[in-house]
Amino acid sequence: MTVRITVKRNGPILVSGTVELVDQDGNALTPPPAKTPGTFKLCTCTRSATLPFCDGTHNQPVSS
Repeated sequence: MTVRITVKRNGPILVSGTVELVDQDGNALTPPPAKTPGTFKLCTCTRSATLPFCDGTHNQPVSS
């Protein structure tokens, strides 16, 4: 299966296809369940509680 990576404007990076995502120590990371099987979203705003995965926090207003 081809891997597709889509960079969303003002949103996450959407990854679809079979890939292995590992941390800096080589440990496999398991994405949270997704609405679409075989996909996951990587956070680009760095405010997600589930880093490196997106939890939708970028849709919330930034508190000052």
